Amino acid sequence: MPPTKPHTTGEIAKSLDRAELAGKGKAKITGLATDSREVESGDLFACIPGERYDGHHFAPDALTAKATALLCERSLPQLDCEQIVVPSVRSALARVSELLWGLPSREMTTIGVTGTGGKTTTCFYLEKILASDGCPTVLSTTVGRRIGSGELEYTGRTTPEIPSLQRFLRRAVDEGASYAVLEISSHGLSLGRVEGLWLDGAVFTNLARDHLDLHRDMEGYFKAKANILRLLKSKDSFVCANLDDEYGIKMLSLACRDFPCFGFTTTEPKKALGEHKDLSRSLSGILQAVDVRVTFGFIRARLVFQDKEENVQLPALGLMNLYNGLAAATSALALGIDLNKVVSYLADAPAPPGRTQSVYLHQPFTVLVDYAHAPDSLETLLSTVSDTLPSARRIIIVFGATGRRDVGKRPQMGEVAARLADLAIITTDDPYDEDPLEIALDVASGAEQAGAKEREDYLIILDRREAIAEALRRAEHGDVVLIAGKGHEPYIITAEGKIPHKDADVAEEILREMGWGVER
Repeated sequence: MPPTKPHTTGEIAKSLDRAELAGKGKAKITGLATDSREVESGDLFACIPGERYDGHHFAPDALTAKATALLCERSLPQLDCEQIVVPSVRSALARVSELLWGLPSREMTTIGVTGTGGKTTTCFYLEKILASDGCPTVLSTTVGRRIGSGELEYTGRTTPEIPSLQRFLRRAVDEGASYAVLEISSHGLSLGRVEGLWLDGAVFTNLARDHLDLHRDMEGYFKAKANILRLLKSKDSFVCANLDDEYGIKMLSLACRDFPCFGFTTTEPKKALGEHKDLSRSLSGILQAVDVRVTFGFIRARLVFQDKEENVQLPALGLMNLYNGLAAATSALALGIDLNKVVSYLADAPAPPGRTQSVYLHQPFTVLVDYAHAPDSLETLLSTVSDTLPSARRIIIVFGATGRRDVGKRPQMGEVAARLADLAIITTDDPYDEDPLEIALDVASGAEQAGAKEREDYLIILDRREAIAEALRRAEHGDVVLIAGKGHEPYIITAEGKIPHKDADVAEEILREMGWGVER
């Protein structure tokens, strides 16, 4: 879409610290691209040096695609175009995006959701509450983004680079959106993808082991998440966090000095706060769920907030989704929506694609697709199924671990699967440029440490489609088949590129091949 105002390369260079301009500075810029494959005519192409690839190498491709000029960290004299040379391209992206599209997040009520698990579902729940209350919304999550009730557009990233995000939010404002719900990853917070965002509220779901390849340890991971507080617009911006998570209490302890803070819990607030009892005096409100009943497909509870109580029924599976509902509900309460409205809106709240998504073609066993891809989320998924389906005959899980990621979590995932599932089928997730077999063996080592035996308790089948097929062929009446790790994702990333694959679609195809889903 067109920017708020086109700028010349000269105007852009003058607005950036320590920028040097190669050229006359008269080239008109109407867009900003960070991927040479997505360049449009009139774009300024940002040559971002990355961990594995350097954007400067793709500058010729960007020019072939009709980029007008380059934003780079070193001059490329062999290329005939205007160039703006800066000390850090990534640091310049927010300012250039602001020049082109303004600060659209400042023109809306913008809520950012971060944490390890539950971010996407929390975003969907909050979007549902806001839309039901008559608020024109825009949503941006791992599974996709949309304006209002439009179709989800898959972007491939939890948090896009700031030019893509600001351009999208500008379009949303122009189309009438007044509330934005944004999923914000630790990568986005650490790599500067959200610089230039302005938040009215920050939601923290929980923290568990993940992404330690980037953050090194849990404290580094938490510090990255806590950076979301820097994006809050004013003293009236609010923070919501999980009181049943030690890092949630830590987040509120940091935030309560500067912002109104709200907590949510499934236990008695004093017990949840423990030694942090003084924090309760700093909180603007606590949402508590009591009389919790979790059955297959539904969660029922009584919600208590200040002097109000309401019963809620959430069409979801497991305690994990109650916490996601509480996170969304607490945010809505912080925005001033009445508790009775919140619980009525949650009564038919949709789950995002790939989150405990059922694949049912009248087969006599349960098939669920989920995004769980770390030890904690895998354990939560398996425990949830075991607790809510106590009559399940067996639990069969298909899962893998990603390449180029925290190697230490691989055996942990194997241990969890061996301990909580009756049969684990270890397969390929996104290997990137690693050997899929080596990744699978790392996972299997954890299963064996837990006492599992190959061919009896676990199998290694590297072809993901064949692994799913084997699980479905082995499933009998009353079994539960869990297909974990990919969730909504439409491809597997290998050294050769992206291979089309969607777990739910593959499972459905195989079930049909087995004869299910047809009239008998």
